[in-house]
Amino acid sequence: MQEQSPDREELPMSISLMGHEPYYSEFSMDAEMVMQQLGIKRSRLRQISGNELRVGRKRVEHHIRPFYRPDDVESYLSWTRRTASHQKSSEALRSAAKELSEMKEDLIRGAARENADHFQDLRDLLGYGFRGARESDEAQSFLLQKLSAEHERRFLRAEEHLKQLQHQQNLCYEASAAQIRALSGSVDALGEILSEQLSRVSALVPLCERLAGKIEMSSSEISSSLMKEIHKEFKELTKHWDKAPSPHFHFSRANRPGSAILQRRSQTAAGIRKASPPQEAPDCHRKPSMGNSGKPRLSEKISG
Repeated sequence: MQEQSPDREELPMSISLMGHEPYYSEFSMDAEMVMQQLGIKRSRLRQISGNELRVGRKRVEHHIRPFYRPDDVESYLSWTRRTASHQKSSEALRSAAKELSEMKEDLIRGAARENADHFQDLRDLLGYGFRGARESDEAQSFLLQKLSAEHERRFLRAEEHLKQLQHQQNLCYEASAAQIRALSGSVDALGEILSEQLSRVSALVPLCERLAGKIEMSSSEISSSLMKEIHKEFKELTKHWDKAPSPHFHFSRANRPGSAILQRRSQTAAGIRKASPPQEAPDCHRKPSMGNSGKPRLSEKISG
């Protein structure tokens, strides 16, 4: 067998050989040699060339001819076999009949040997059957006793293990129950605290409403007192306007003393009247009324 190149298994199934390839010399078998070795005809060789059998095509004189490698031919023979159509039918039948007759004789001889062996074994068993049965009974009883003792020991261990697990489970249950009771007491205490706080907040709501009313009343009283003060000052400034002017000076209404101040105060009073609700006309000559304690009220103190 020729030495194979490292990449010979990676070659394609159909190769065009030019003469400079390293595996050129491996394709040394022509079509006639391959047909003779495989026992096939040229038509079958054309079918498998390039599909099942690697072929290399070389130029010989003026023609392209197929060449094959011996290794590929042997590999093809190792996994395929010739069909009956490529052999003589008479030779195939004779070889098959011969193989069948040989197999029949082998089977007959093997059956005879096996029958003799079985007969001898049966006789031995009948001769020593009683003694073997007695020994087997004793062995079985011994094994049964041993197995029963082993099972009893395992049962006792399992029972003790179950008792331990039950005791641990009871301890865990008691601890969990104590924690749950403590948590429930804490929740109840928090509920009582929240209800007490809610009741306090509910009691503070009317007080806040009353304070808001008082604040609103105080603001109205303060605005009323301011209006009274402005009206009083206005009357003080204007009470001399109707008198006769001086013989040496003549003032127009716009040039009178304090006219700019009066205009600004008049504008301020007009803005306050628009923003505040209508009030009663102030009575400067009315005496302050006394409360239950005999003292003037706060609003009248401010206006006085």
